Amino acid sequence: MNPLVRRGADPHITRHTDGHYYCTAAVPVCDRVILRRSRTLNGLATAAGS
Repeated sequence: MNPLVRRGADPHITRHTDGHYYCTAAVPVCDRVILRRSRTLNGLATAAGS
């Protein structure tokens, strides 16, 4: 189980040159991909997805 992305398939996390961490993952029903952004890596666990 991924502690930062509890639900979602194929999570990918990267740190951009803007200083933010970005996480993409397919939602549980796998019909869309959500993007989360946070200044800290741990913040991705509670960041709102869009």
